[in-house]
Amino acid sequence: MVTLPVRSFVDPDSKVMKTKLEPVSPKTLMSRKFRREIETVVGSLQEKIYTPGSHAVALAANQVGIAERFFVMLTMITENDGLTDVVRARRIRKGLPVPEVKKQLGIVVLINPELISVRGVLAEDWEGCLSYPGKQFLIDRYPTIKVKYINNKGETVEEELDGLDARIFLHEMDHLDGIRPIDKAKETREAPKSGFKEEDLREALGEDEEPEETPEDQTEE
Repeated sequence: MVTLPVRSFVDPDSKVMKTKLEPVSPKTLMSRKFRREIETVVGSLQEKIYTPGSHAVALAANQVGIAERFFVMLTMITENDGLTDVVRARRIRKGLPVPEVKKQLGIVVLINPELISVRGVLAEDWEGCLSYPGKQFLIDRYPTIKVKYINNKGETVEEELDGLDARIFLHEMDHLDGIRPIDKAKETREAPKSGFKEEDLREALGEDEEPEETPEDQTEE
């Protein structure tokens, strides 16, 4: 799989990271070139995830020099058990067995992401950024958001995100709009040297009911 290096905001060729990207057109969405670009960004994020000491959880296309409006992120994915919501509800009412809903870590593709609405009170937390290696930024974000995007199958998705997923989405939206983390930061600091463990990320993404996150668990996007 082809990968590309993540660009820094201080690189001379970082203009694509400082420009608001236009939505991906229907024609581009169906092109082979665009599918290859998606594979490249996914591969680049995977490479970062498995780098020792990494906190990588998401990557915008323009962070690797691709001027298309999409990003990829690591999150908990619900495995499809083959039952529709209607069938599942019917089986529950009748007392019939229903397969357990399983979740696993995976990378999702979000094309032409949109923020529809926000809910809750702004909350501050530390964020890392692959384009600012070694730094973290204290940024206010809404805890719950409703979003819309096109997935890797070309389907339009509307869903509600909260917690870490919401923060990651908003961080990557900023990248696609040419906004730097430092533009919104209330404070900056040096990032911790150690990377996260998989179980810590699962907890932060909501697999457990009551996750607790420490400053050392912050992620890079």
